[in-house]
Amino acid sequence: AALFHDIAKFMDGDSLRKIVVDQNLDKRLLLFDQELWHGPVGALIAHSEFGIDNEDVLNAVRFHTTGRTNMSPLEKIIYVADKIEPGRDFPGVEQLREIAMKDIDEIMGACIHQSVLFLVSKGVPVFPDSIDCYNEQAFKRGNVRI
Repeated sequence: AALFHDIAKFMDGDSLRKIVVDQNLDKRLLLFDQELWHGPVGALIAHSEFGIDNEDVLNAVRFHTTGRTNMSPLEKIIYVADKIEPGRDFPGVEQLREIAMKDIDEIMGACIHQSVLFLVSKGVPVFPDSIDCYNEQAFKRGNVRI
């Protein structure tokens, strides 16, 4: 999963779009920033060109840009590692790196929270899987008032 998660990251937008359309991937992706497209396309490439058939590995690649509900430990590790990799430099990244050394569920919640806050602060739409992931994490943390 770590080796394949960014295999499609540097493909041009037109090529990514064509694969999303031609391979009948989630069409909602096309309504959002193309930065999200390389995860699902990468999973397709890992499967079709490299014979990867482990669903956990493929899902880790597929959802490393958006997150989703019911993520496996591997999916969480790849999602978090991608968000806090050494090349990342944004306010709060050092705090996230510290949390990552303690608890995978805590850092998963913190990372999706940071991601959604960043997108909302820019006034851009948030992919539905990310919203669902955020909500799941908020429920787990008990941040719900009924």
